[in-house]
Amino acid sequence: MKKCPRCSNELKEIKIKGIYGQEISVDMCPLGCGIWFDKDEIFKSKLEEVEKIDTFNEIFIIPQKENINCPVCNIKMAKYRNPSYKIDFDLDYCQKCYGFWFDRGEAIKFKNLYQEKIKKLKEETKITLKPSVENFEKIALEEEEADNYLKIIYSLLRFFLPF
Repeated sequence: MKKCPRCSNELKEIKIKGIYGQEISVDMCPLGCGIWFDKDEIFKSKLEEVEKIDTFNEIFIIPQKENINCPVCNIKMAKYRNPSYKIDFDLDYCQKCYGFWFDRGEAIKFKNLYQEKIKKLKEETKITLKPSVENFEKIALEEEEADNYLKIIYSLLRFFLPF
């Protein structure tokens, strides 16, 4: 039985859809303190689904309990802030089971930033790969032309030279 690391109430299991169509079970505080995502679930979840369950627009922090325990392992959770995400809050994660606790409103913020980062990487990858693909196609055509030329030469040589 998982307990909310903020208020100690039993977490309620919620089913949401993942980006690959799979069903993901996350655990939510019945008082709205936040949501627990097991390892990689936040990355596999659809933004629209996170928006449905994390319906609060403002980040909610209960002043007591600055350091919280993992609802699964019951060990002190670490704080992490990835500078590449430019978020204004620390992520609470467990160094043993790699789950994440998101206080009210944090899951939406994180998921939006994550989606933006993925979109930007895809755009950068298209720009970077496009010339490479075009270059590869050009080289392939040149090699095909060279092969055809060598076949013609070989045919001519076979006609004139017996081997």
